[in-house]
Amino acid sequence: MGVAMRRLAARGITPATTGVTFALAWDLGPTDGVNGTSQAAWTASFNTFYANCVAVGFSGRTFVNLSTYYVGTTYPAIRAAQVAVCNGTTIFQGGDGDTLIGTSVNRQVVDGEHFTDGGAASFATLIYNAMHASGAPY
Repeated sequence: MGVAMRRLAARGITPATTGVTFALAWDLGPTDGVNGTSQAAWTASFNTFYANCVAVGFSGRTFVNLSTYYVGTTYPAIRAAQVAVCNGTTIFQGGDGDTLIGTSVNRQVVDGEHFTDGGAASFATLIYNAMHASGAPY
């Protein structure tokens, strides 16, 4: 994040630039569930990452996607953590990727986890809708 913020700033693009809106879509969780990460540990990890983003100049909305599905299983502790970190001010709920399960239209048959092209397009729509629902300027 620090490198990206510095590269943008070097090109004159900052959160203060007229017509520029920064957003971050966070989508990590399935592997945490498989590895047995607790809700508290996931939250602490996210909070550290988010604080580091702010420290390097990120100011914008962060959208935390609900994303825990891994090969036929969802992970309630990770999902709860993803919901809990949202404050409705700077951190908002993103798209619910866990709803895109059960068919080869949304998930690759090879592993049942990763999105197909159609699933990725559907997920992008969910993220867009969540961003739009958070209000202007989205």
